[in-house]
Amino acid sequence: MASRTSSTDSCRSKVHQSTGQRSTGRQRTRSSPTEKIKAKGLPDNISASLNKLAVVKLNGGLGTSMGCKGPKSLISVRNENTFLDLTVQQIEHLNKTFNADVPLVLMNSFNTDEDTKKILQKYKHHRVNIHTFNQSRYPRINKESLLPIAKNIGDER
Repeated sequence: MASRTSSTDSCRSKVHQSTGQRSTGRQRTRSSPTEKIKAKGLPDNISASLNKLAVVKLNGGLGTSMGCKGPKSLISVRNENTFLDLTVQQIEHLNKTFNADVPLVLMNSFNTDEDTKKILQKYKHHRVNIHTFNQSRYPRINKESLLPIAKNIGDER
């Protein structure tokens, strides 16, 4: 009985025309993002690059399925820190380390907006500017200027 070669096997054994080497069918290993950054290095002016960044987090979920009565971001997860505490700490570390001003923008739901705004008072003295908006009221942006559009004729914001 003659041996048959599958199309996959024949593809693996084709000779690469550019190198003259046989393909082994193995995939190239990919570098992790951290390895790529280490290999390339950081930009010369990392502060300027970071100042173009904003961290936007969905903050609309209630923690009812986890036994909580408020936003999931307020559940303690590690050493009495909440998800929100950890996020603020990470961004604050980035801002301090690179002398940057990366803001945190929380997109709240109707159900999480009030509780979140109350808890944000505890971060007043952290080096993170925190902004919120309600997901049912998305911000409108002017196409040409990229500035927010006023809600009413008399509004300057």
